[in-house]
Amino acid sequence: MSEIAARFQLAQSWWIATELVRRHPKLTVIETHAGGGMYDSLSLLRDGTNILTINRGGHIHAHLHPMEPVRLTCAFFDDDAHELIWHLEKACGLSTPARAPATTPKTLTYRVLTYLCMATVNKSVPLDIRSAYNDTSGMGGGSRNLLPKFPIAAERARERRSDDPFGVPEHRYWLVLRDSHALAAVDVDGHAYLGAQVLHLPTAYEQTDRNVTRTVAATLSSLLP
Repeated sequence: MSEIAARFQLAQSWWIATELVRRHPKLTVIETHAGGGMYDSLSLLRDGTNILTINRGGHIHAHLHPMEPVRLTCAFFDDDAHELIWHLEKACGLSTPARAPATTPKTLTYRVLTYLCMATVNKSVPLDIRSAYNDTSGMGGGSRNLLPKFPIAAERARERRSDDPFGVPEHRYWLVLRDSHALAAVDVDGHAYLGAQVLHLPTAYEQTDRNVTRTVAATLSSLLP
């Protein structure tokens, strides 16, 4: 079986992480690069503990319960995309809700970021989503120094909160990149930053009948080709 192109793995990793948080809103997503940057992963935290790591180009690992690692590429071969979600819920000791709870500002942020990845996956230069903080397990990581392009986001990121993953405020912020250039920043409170402009995703979501496609069109359409 041939490997899947990195752009598809990036988009699918975001869909998996987002779907799990949609169904379990107490979870939080951070970007991690274990092994001093060898791995490129999304990690799901529950109460500050990493319960699942999605290694792009590698395997998905559940950390609190025994589970054979699952290759991320398996997500492309299930007839029902949620088969993997149900498997990961079981592996993480999570319930399997009949339907996702109401969307929160945090889950809306993740849904919008996933939409941007999916919508551009086949473009010559697809959008990339990166944390404002480069977490490499203490091996030379730190701020990506891109938030200053969005002055209000940079100012808000100075505030330390009790729910900051590992005490790092920049974990609350995600960057929308094209060819390594930061086009926008989005935070888990549902604010999107375009230069000095600030847009509120939950407000747009309500005004567009709670539709993510129309929310993106009303707020971040300038990022789409």
